[in-house]
Amino acid sequence: MGEMLERRLQTEVPSLQKKDFQEFVEFLFTEKYDEDFRKIKPYNDDGNDGVIEDEKIIACYGPEGTNKRKFENKAKDDFDKFLENLYPEHKEWIFVINDEVLEARRKFVKSLPEEEDIETKIWGLNRLLKDIRDLKYTSQCRIAKKLGIDENYIDIDIFDDIVKDIRKEEAEIEEEERNYPDLEEKFRENFSEQDYEAVQKNYYELIGPIETFRKNQKEYSGEIKELRSKVLSQYTKFDGEFDERFDKLHSHFCQGHEKDDIYCNRVKAVLFYFFETCLIGNKPRAET
Repeated sequence: MGEMLERRLQTEVPSLQKKDFQEFVEFLFTEKYDEDFRKIKPYNDDGNDGVIEDEKIIACYGPEGTNKRKFENKAKDDFDKFLENLYPEHKEWIFVINDEVLEARRKFVKSLPEEEDIETKIWGLNRLLKDIRDLKYTSQCRIAKKLGIDENYIDIDIFDDIVKDIRKEEAEIEEEERNYPDLEEKFRENFSEQDYEAVQKNYYELIGPIETFRKNQKEYSGEIKELRSKVLSQYTKFDGEFDERFDKLHSHFCQGHEKDDIYCNRVKAVLFYFFETCLIGNKPRAET
């Protein structure tokens, strides 16, 4: 997760209150733990808003403001429900809040159990941000959408990672700038008739991310020339028709991220950008 998205989350998450915060935590933990997280219907929780790995019980608290007495009353009330309804089957209870975890809050939650075999924890904003940071971009996009955050914030971060990953490649050749041809004609020149419409449709579906990459190149450490050289170097190593080489190039630069659909989607946007600027692919015959 990049700085732009993290700054937005630092504002958005603390603003979530009551049921909205609980629903966000359920959404996040479903993305993180998948089937190992089971959410509980709200307002009928017996001190339980969800179960992690069939062991850890979570209780969510998204207050409208900061109030020490309300915090302690809520934590104790939820813990007492846990103690009454879920102990001793479950022995770990986690209080999840939408704010920073102050030391006084941590100590209070730790002091709740009298039983020696119960462990209590408090997770706050920093822990939630770390959980999001550790997710694949595909999940981060779903979380951003859930919070109404523009996808552009994530695109910039993804392209930054893609540029860094590609720059790790060893370049063997240099390339020169070229004049840009008519894009539709270039699609026809490089893709078969049966694939032309599908590929062109895919390009226009990615036009937003392509424009984001184009407009924010200065954010990528000024290394676009190096990036172009390494993309071209790898492209020349592949044999076959252009569509085959394009697919191989896409797969190559997605290595390590194959299960992250959004990352691989944005890799394709970068490759389409280099296609339209004539780094890769043949020019239309009329322009050669």
